Amino acid sequence: QGRRLACLRLLSPVLALAPFVLAPATVAAADSSVFEGRYTDPNNHPGGIREITVEGTAVGAYKLAKVRGGGGRGEPANYELPAIIVERQGVPAQIIIDFSVAPKNGPRDFAGV
Repeated sequence: QGRRLACLRLLSPVLALAPFVLAPATVAAADSSVFEGRYTDPNNHPGGIREITVEGTAVGAYKLAKVRGGGGRGEPANYELPAIIVERQGVPAQIIIDFSVAPKNGPRDFAGV
């Protein structure tokens, strides 16, 4: 339930700005994303990994995602963070990660492109 609340908290401001009205017909399977994959952060947390996966649900251009990571210098051994991926035609893709979830306790709306 905590994970669900974190996702809802993360979705609220993004969906409020969404250029469409949510309706059951707009919900679809989210197959993949340009952000999916395994990454490192050698400058801030050498030795750590981040793995981004799409959760399987999309509402219009918005896809739920999960970031699993850890093991780097100065960070927890393991963590899992909720994220939203926004991919619209003609606009650069964006990922918004909620780092406020324990054990990271960072910014709520960290954006990456």
